[in-house]
Formats: sequence, C-alpha cells, structure tokens
Amino acid sequence: MAPQEAKPREAKPKKDALAAFQTPKSKGAQKMAAFATLPDGPLNAKTIRALFSGLDVTPGYGWHNYRADGSIDGRHIVNVGNIIEDDYGSWTVDSVSRLCTLWNSGHGDGKTCYKASKRGGKIQLNYRSRTVIYEILE
Repeated sequence: MAPQEAKPREAKPKKDALAAFQTPKSKGAQKMAAFATLPDGPLNAKTIRALFSGLDVTPGYGWHNYRADGSIDGRHIVNVGNIIEDDYGSWTVDSVSRLCTLWNSGHGDGKTCYKASKRGGKIQLNYRSRTVIYEILE
C-alpha cells in the first residue's frame, strides 16, 4: 500500500487576529499586523472572508479594493504601453475555502476561484497554473 501524501494544514488564526480582521475600521496597518500573526499555509473560509472584507491590496501591477459588501474595485496597469484599466466586479468565498472573483471586464476566465494561502508575509492565490501574489496596502 502506497503512503498517502500529507495534506497541508489550513492556517487557523488566533482568535485575536480574526477579531482584528473583522473590526470595521481595521484597515491597512491593523490588517497587516493581524495577518502577520497567521502561520504560513492555506487559509480557511472564515479567515479569507474576514481578511478580504475591506482589504486594499496590490498584485504589483495596480491595486484591488475588496469591499465588505462583496464588490471589488480595481485598477490594472497593462504592460503594453502602460495602459491603465479601471474595473469592478464581485468576490465571494466558496464552500471549499476558495476566494472567487468575477470582474466586469471579463478580466481572467470569468468567475475564477483561487486557493488562498499565506506565504512569507504575502497572500498567495493559486488558480490552475497561475499564481497571484498580493501585498496588503496600508
């Protein structure tokens, strides 16, 4: 019988960290401090919802604002001629703890659901062979 591959453990936040994410005025530096207390690894649905609600991030080519009401605003800088594209859409967390986004412009593959994890102080989103690294903005 072949040995089973160990499943990565989901990062479970300390209760204080989760409370800091859920505080309505918890923005920027407070979210960064709360995020820093999480261990590296996959994030569970409760943590993703609390973290992304009201979160401003940069994927390195613009910014995204995940609002508490499930909407997203964003600006993308397209490499060809440094064209700036403003966009909006929606976000949810599905039943298997993935962050799902749907951009109005059709950005990406329609509704895209990412596995979210913490890696070295940054948020890592994985979808198929695509990886997005988010930094939290203050």
